Amino acid sequence: MATTILRDRPQFGTLKRCKKIRERDRISDLPDEILIHILTLLTLKEATVTGILSKRWRNLWTSCPNLDFECLKPLKLGNRTYMRCVDNILRQYSAKKLHRFRIARPGEPGMLYYFDDWISFAIKSGVSELELNLNAHPGPDDPRNYYFPAHVFRLSHSASPNIGKQFESLRDLCLRSVNLADDVFDLILSSCSSLERFTLEYSLGLVNAKNTAPHLKLKSLELYCCKDLEYLQVLAPNLMSFKYAGSQKTLCIKDAKQLASLRLTNLRDRSTSATLSGAKNFVFSQFSSHFPKLKSLVVSAHLFQGMTDFTELCVFSSLKQLAVDIAHVWSTYVGYKVAASVIRGAPLLELLEIVVPPFIVDWLEYPALKLPSMSPPHQTLKEVKLFGFRGDDNTMEFLSYLSENTASLRKIDITPHSTNRIGEDLEVGRALYWKTDDAEHAKNCVSQLRQTLRVDTQLLFRNS
Repeated sequence: MATTILRDRPQFGTLKRCKKIRERDRISDLPDEILIHILTLLTLKEATVTGILSKRWRNLWTSCPNLDFECLKPLKLGNRTYMRCVDNILRQYSAKKLHRFRIARPGEPGMLYYFDDWISFAIKSGVSELELNLNAHPGPDDPRNYYFPAHVFRLSHSASPNIGKQFESLRDLCLRSVNLADDVFDLILSSCSSLERFTLEYSLGLVNAKNTAPHLKLKSLELYCCKDLEYLQVLAPNLMSFKYAGSQKTLCIKDAKQLASLRLTNLRDRSTSATLSGAKNFVFSQFSSHFPKLKSLVVSAHLFQGMTDFTELCVFSSLKQLAVDIAHVWSTYVGYKVAASVIRGAPLLELLEIVVPPFIVDWLEYPALKLPSMSPPHQTLKEVKLFGFRGDDNTMEFLSYLSENTASLRKIDITPHSTNRIGEDLEVGRALYWKTDDAEHAKNCVSQLRQTLRVDTQLLFRNS
């Protein structure tokens, strides 16, 4: 029989002391540095609200190193209310060092003057990461066009040494839907000597982009959809990553002996099937010297349209990740040819990613790939990701080819969803645009593929 033990009842004084211990705010006793670190885990809106907790918390948020105004977006504030809100926060801000400053707001004519002030504030506060995203793609004559202010950077060449030091902290600059003049591009690189990453997306006005003096710290340069760009010359001997999405232009990346990551994707109207004139030269003449050192490559298949000798691609001796974007149905054949050739010349390749159009054109003939076998089989390829799967003959032939000519393939991940590469990210659509019997055909193809794979290769079909 279980024994019941009766303990002495606690005295009233003991209960009172326990209550005081429970009521004591131990978090507020922590040093400012720890409390501020806790606030950095919150959004800016959440951090400012903590001021109502107690006097101890009232002004702590003003010392947070990050000012990210993205949190204001769900509030759907009008332009004037938004501007007053940002200005009010900046007036109260008292941190000695600003790490990250981010504005994500569609630009309107009445707001453009404020953007200049906010950028100046961030620079004067010694910001390390600056992002301005206006979330719009206005045309050349649209009053919402905003040009990054040149006067902010011209101050760095003034007589005051303190102004010049303010730019030494900037390491990451990201401008989206922000226009840039040619001289400002040079001013940014010449003024921000510590800049390591520079991203420019959906920008107008930049035609001849070049820096007059070598930039020794720049490691990553990304240019997406800069429609006016005709010529780019960058002197950056320590550049490790260059990513470009746009039309074929003269791109000169000088003395980048450490370049390890390259993206070249060409923007074209998906409705046309014309061969790109000089596309192969666009790739080889400007970047072939970097091929043997690359560890990551993202490339559009139609840049190689018209190519007959694919052995020229068997030179990627250091490559570990390959992504081939097949934007057009007519370039599916070329895309798989390119991928197979690169694989044969990339003994260290581990990941292959292919994006294909999520539909099959019945009237288009797909010639057989007839890919030469690899002997010995590829030893390091472990994972294949394929987006836009519909089970066409070229795709099935290519996947079977990989299964037969690789020794370490452990995973094939297939999705039939439409997928687009936006910036650095892959945006996978939710809807499936199946035609009649497409779904059943795709499932049957996946079943056939499973029968040909080795038992140690996992096949995932994400059709939901």
